[in-house]
Amino acid sequence: MSVVGIISADGMLNYPDFRYPPFYRLIRIVFKDRNEQKVEAASSLFTNMLKGSLKERVLGPNKPVISKIQRYHIREILLKLEINLSPQQAESLLRNEQEFKYVVVYFDVDEM
Repeated sequence: MSVVGIISADGMLNYPDFRYPPFYRLIRIVFKDRNEQKVEAASSLFTNMLKGSLKERVLGPNKPVISKIQRYHIREILLKLEINLSPQQAESLLRNEQEFKYVVVYFDVDEM
């Protein structure tokens, strides 16, 4: 889609239509581990759990352009949540999985 397609008649971007701040909260979830298979499995499992309840608000998991830093493999998930939804609910889902308790996970809320 070109930029022309997302600009309305009055010249403003349609931020609510594309789920961008300040109307929505962007949350980037980053997974890191030394074992590539483990980080891939953790990010895929977490994505599937989130898509069960959040559906099209979940994007990923993605392999970033620089996917390995200091022996850590990296995967990312992007959530586009309404302002009234809590990011703590998403974090509690992952912490219940004992298999991935040593995978480093951090949340970056409204990174823009």
